[in-house]
Amino acid sequence: MLEWMWPWVFVVAPVPVLIFYFSRGGSLQPAALRAPFAARWQSLSGTRQPSQSGR
Repeated sequence: MLEWMWPWVFVVAPVPVLIFYFSRGGSLQPAALRAPFAARWQSLSGTRQPSQSGR
C-alpha cells in the first residue's frame, strides 16, 4: 500500500510557480550592481549600446 508521509507537500509544491506567474509586474528589488563607470568601460572597449527608439 502506498502511504503519503507528507501529503501537504503536494498542496504547497505549486506555490512558487503561482508566485512567479502572478508577480510578473515590475522588479521588487533595485539593481544588484551599480556601475556609474559603465559608460567609460563601453567607450574604452569601442562598443556602443544601441540607442532606444522613441516608438
